[in-house]
Amino acid sequence: PTPPSPTPQLPLKKGISLRWLPIGFILLQSLLYGFGDPISKSAYEVLPVYSLLTARYGIALVFLLLLFGRRIFQGLRACSPKDCLCMGGAYVANNIALELTAATSVAFLRSLSTVMTPLLALAVYRRRMGKQHIPVQLVVILGLYLLCGQGGLSGFGWGELFSLLSALLLAGSLIFGEKALNRVDPLPLTALQTAASLGMAALCALFLDGGVHLAAATPTI
Repeated sequence: PTPPSPTPQLPLKKGISLRWLPIGFILLQSLLYGFGDPISKSAYEVLPVYSLLTARYGIALVFLLLLFGRRIFQGLRACSPKDCLCMGGAYVANNIALELTAATSVAFLRSLSTVMTPLLALAVYRRRMGKQHIPVQLVVILGLYLLCGQGGLSGFGWGELFSLLSALLLAGSLIFGEKALNRVDPLPLTALQTAASLGMAALCALFLDGGVHLAAATPTI
């Protein structure tokens, strides 16, 4: 039988330090989240949350298909539903939380994925957490207590619950996505996650908002 073709790798210049590249991407993601959460919070004052999500993920999916359509369609055969559903659910839950509570609370509670990820890896793959990760987990838990614990449990509402759900699903996407990238090109995986997010948001907009309403939308939003 013909051996499976290797997973396409991102083009990198010879000699580049791969040690710092993942850290750079993580910092970039954090920066985008940091700017995106307050913008989304203000946007939900004039637009239904599911309508805005449908528009955003639709634009992102069209952009990906226009630039990398051929490569995406070629790689879809190696994808499975679990590769995309966690990330799609995490995006939707995160934005629902933004509509229900403060952006700072959502941002910090979402960071609990750093605690949930090694625990989920232990439960699913029996992979033990390294001792070097324990201080990070303790700092996150301390920050969570300072943010929410001083006011008692009465300060915990639906927004906080959706933030925690987003963190759990994000942890799942990291665990399953790590395995998926051993057999899937990152671009088809990204497109599939975007499509799953679009599908979830569109269904919620249809059944909960009565359709997609974007009359008050602006390019910044």
